[in-house]
Amino acid sequence: AYRQPLLVAWHTAVVAFVASLAQTVPYSAILGGMLVAGLVVAALGALGLTTRVAALVPTAVVFGVVAGNVLPFVIGTFEALQGEGLLVGAVLAAFVLGRRALHPRVPPILPALVAGLALAAATGRLHGTATGWTWPDLALVGPSFNPAAILTVVPVAVPLIALYSNLTAV
Repeated sequence: AYRQPLLVAWHTAVVAFVASLAQTVPYSAILGGMLVAGLVVAALGALGLTTRVAALVPTAVVFGVVAGNVLPFVIGTFEALQGEGLLVGAVLAAFVLGRRALHPRVPPILPALVAGLALAAATGRLHGTATGWTWPDLALVGPSFNPAAILTVVPVAVPLIALYSNLTAV
C-alpha cells in the first residue's frame, strides 16, 4: 500500500473545532473568522511560506490540537457504551474487522455502518422521521468580522488547515 498526504485531512478537525464553537460564537462570526483564516492560508501558500511556518510549530502541538478537537467525540462514543453497549460494540467490532479483513480500498466505515443499521433495525431502534418533522428554512448568513471571534478562530484554524496537511513536508 502507498501513502499520500491528502489536503482534505484537515476537514474533520476543523469541523470538530467549529462545532465546539457553535454554542458560544454566532455562526456569522465563525464564518468571518474562517474567511480570515482562509485568507491567511492563501497568503502563506502564495508566498511559499507554508513549509517554513510548519517548521516553526512542533508536530506534537498540531496533533495535540487535532486530538483536543476530536476528544469530546471519542469520549461520547465510550459514554454511549453505557446505554447502548451492544450497538456501539458491534459497530466498533465491525470497523476493526473491516480494517483488518477487507481490501485497503474498502473503507472500514462501510461494514461499521451496515452492522449498525442492521443491529438497530433488528432491535427496533431504527425509526423513520419524527412526526411533524419538516425541512429547516434555509437562510443566507453573511460573515461578521468580530475581533474576538477572529482571535478565537484564526489561531486554531490556520494550523489545522495549512500545517496539518503539510506535516510530511517538515
